[in-house]
Amino acid sequence: MITDNDRRKNAKKWIRALRSGKYKQGKFSLHTKKDRFCCLGVACKIFEKELKVSENSENYLYDKHGSSLPKKMINKLGLVGSFGKSKSCKSTLADLNDMEGYSLKKIADHLEENWDDYFKMPKNAPRKKKVDKS
Repeated sequence: MITDNDRRKNAKKWIRALRSGKYKQGKFSLHTKKDRFCCLGVACKIFEKELKVSENSENYLYDKHGSSLPKKMINKLGLVGSFGKSKSCKSTLADLNDMEGYSLKKIADHLEENWDDYFKMPKNAPRKKKVDKS
């Protein structure tokens, strides 16, 4: 069973990957055969060993998904929804990537600045309460 701490680590790994400069940005598909990635496709790529990868004429598919995140990835990252839905921001992560011209690095910054809007778990692990031994 995946814990909030696991999800937090996975989300932070994804954010680091978005900033890495390793991925060329694309639009409207998770991962094209020209090796272009939507911000959500970067998440699929870094965890692809856990997904069934197939392809069509233009794109790679992750658990049969070509433009939205598979449920397995939503759970693994602790995201609110399949297109990077937010609790209060109007734009999804897919919108920021495809329509609003955000770079992958800017999306990483946006995720960190608006963590509570996109993720179900808190950004930092809860602190353990000190037990008074007196």
